[in-house]
Order: sequence, then structure tokens, then C-alpha cells
Amino acid sequence: MGSAKKEAYDICRKWVDEIGIGFHPDNLAFDYSPPMPHEKQIEYTLDMMLLFLMQDEYKIDPYEIGLEAMEDAKLI
Repeated sequence: MGSAKKEAYDICRKWVDEIGIGFHPDNLAFDYSPPMPHEKQIEYTLDMMLLFLMQDEYKIDPYEIGLEAMEDAKLI
């Protein structure tokens, strides 16, 4: 796994572990229920911004990587 893809995977896996099966890179931090604490909302927002910048720069697919993280977490 290339370093950009690994970094993207680590971001997705972090939020899959935090949110679970409901994780979706397009969701805004305040869309989740129960709501995240404000500090987590900021962290999530910055991570998703980085994820989509990496998509443009390195041609990775955050949706595919998110699904891979869910599979590895045995959620799907």
C-alpha cells in the first residue's frame, strides 16, 4: 500500500472505529447522531478535508478506502 493510500486508510479506519458502519466521507461532522463533541467535530472535518485533498492529489478513492476499513473492522 502506497504511503498516501495508507495515510488515507488510517484516517478512514480511525473514523470507522469511532463512528462505525455509519461512517461516510461525505457526511459533515454535525450530521452524526449522537453528536460528536466540538473538538471531535473539528478533528473529523480536518481529516475529511485532508482525505479529499489526497483524492485530488494522489487519485485515491476515499469511498473505496472507507469500505476497506469497514471490511477490516468486520462491520461489512
